[in-house]
Amino acid sequence: GLGYRRIAYLAGPKGVSTAEDRLRGFLQGLAEADLVPAAVEHGEFTYDSGESLGTEILRDELLDAVVAGNDLMAIGVLHAAAAAGRRVPEDLGVAGFDDIQWVAPARPRLTTVRVPFLEIGKCAARALIARTLAPEGAADRMRLPVTLVPGDSTRAKTPRENRTARKGRSESEVIEDPKAVRERRLRQVCREA
Repeated sequence: GLGYRRIAYLAGPKGVSTAEDRLRGFLQGLAEADLVPAAVEHGEFTYDSGESLGTEILRDELLDAVVAGNDLMAIGVLHAAAAAGRRVPEDLGVAGFDDIQWVAPARPRLTTVRVPFLEIGKCAARALIARTLAPEGAADRMRLPVTLVPGDSTRAKTPRENRTARKGRSESEVIEDPKAVRERRLRQVCREA
């Protein structure tokens, strides 16, 4: 990972399958890294929603990353961060989802997840044709691979930055990297042996 520990998620509208799937994937990814979200907020898949929700969640000064449910929301977060005096990526990592081309001019260049829209369209057309030919058949749920597109809105945090960020936090607030914990325990056992 990049070293982020307090990560918030801005989800799309409740009840929208795309928003729910992306939120579920985000939570699964955090769980695999032994992390919990710092915050999860629902809004619309719009710039205004991203900026508004971003302004709210950036009141948490310990927050070090925000993942948005789509690129428009992420661009809103970039502007909220600038208004709050938070430098991206130095103070805050920001990532979006969709890799829509018209946000390419955003600075810093957004880290995003590329969705294979053309393949989605092809699969939808095939499913529609199959459904027309066999209306009684069950609808298939398809999962297509996505690709991480690293931008300039995220960066790897140095071990020193991670230690500095932890200063002043209570033990319950510090979420340690599981690999680092295992290595520290192994060194301790080796010293005791």
